[in-house]
Amino acid sequence: MKKVLFDGTAIQPSAQAPFHGGSEYAKYVLREIINRNYSFEIVFQKNLSIPEDISKIINHSDCKIHYIETKSDIYRLISTSDFDVFYSALPYIYFDYKEDTPILGVIHGLRSIEFPWDKYAHRFINSSIKKIIGWFVSKVPYFWVYLKNRNIARMSKLILNHKFQFITVSEHSKYSLINFYPSLRDKKIEVCYSPLNITRSKIKTADNGNYYLLVSGNRVEKNVTRVLLAFDDLFTKGLLDEKTVKITGITNPKLFSFLKNKNRFTFLPYVSSQELESLYQKAFCFVYPSLNEGFGYPPLQAMANNVPIIASSATSIPEVCGNAAIYFPPTNLDDLKCCLLQINDNLKLRLELIQKGEIRLKEIRVKQEEGIDRLINLIFK
Repeated sequence: MKKVLFDGTAIQPSAQAPFHGGSEYAKYVLREIINRNYSFEIVFQKNLSIPEDISKIINHSDCKIHYIETKSDIYRLISTSDFDVFYSALPYIYFDYKEDTPILGVIHGLRSIEFPWDKYAHRFINSSIKKIIGWFVSKVPYFWVYLKNRNIARMSKLILNHKFQFITVSEHSKYSLINFYPSLRDKKIEVCYSPLNITRSKIKTADNGNYYLLVSGNRVEKNVTRVLLAFDDLFTKGLLDEKTVKITGITNPKLFSFLKNKNRFTFLPYVSSQELESLYQKAFCFVYPSLNEGFGYPPLQAMANNVPIIASSATSIPEVCGNAAIYFPPTNLDDLKCCLLQINDNLKLRLELIQKGEIRLKEIRVKQEEGIDRLINLIFK
């Protein structure tokens, strides 16, 4: 059995994103290896909190905990120990890794390459000076190309490091890797679908709820600005009855001061898992307009709560949702408006999507269970 150092820093929340897919992935893997009684050591960043649920299960396990302050401390720990593997669910910061111990990492996606910038990105920057620079970058596509090429070169230091072994979480991410790094064409790249604990709700029908739900609204890649523009236009035209919109993860509602129908929008901060579950259960429709995803948990949560889905057709999202969503190109507002009107007016369509969601969720669960078994074998055997 391998001696493993688990990267617990991937679990710890940041100020920008208290909840995100990579962190949830890392939590799930940690729970599984503890439940399966594997022995390992784990490293946490001293100045960041550890989620309460994770702290409890670690305290009841026999894993050894290391607390560090910087990335260099991790490297020092690895160089002075005899680990067989360093496992990280979020290995992107380790592009300067030079230790002898192999890294086994999870490449969730190549967002910095596939999505180097967006014309609305400057709106999400807090610094006034950086906001001005961001606005300029938004107007000059040449800089988007520059950022993409720079990120390809930077990521290559990780991807092409012979000490770095990796898996990925979707077929899209696998072939994106091959597209940007052709030398990987003959390398075996394991695809292990992102695991997630989901309990299917039985308390929802297609006519419950009077609001559309969106999540993670403070992140530009989630594409909320365009969606709110689409909703605002439909509200102005009187085309969505009495429906409203609720958006979580909004830390600065002033970002959306351009809205004409402000009373139809509710801006929520990041909420607890329980609050989020309640929001899903009572929603009329879930809208997932993301510009870039390596996998994408939220649509599965919507399926589990019997909520019809309107989703972006970008990157891995159709791979995850299958036929259990209606799709639109994420930058095409007219296509999105058509989808919103369809869902609003068509009860039969909503029921069909809910039924297809139940089937799709079962299919994804099978792949997730197969994937977690393969991943744990790669880590420990």
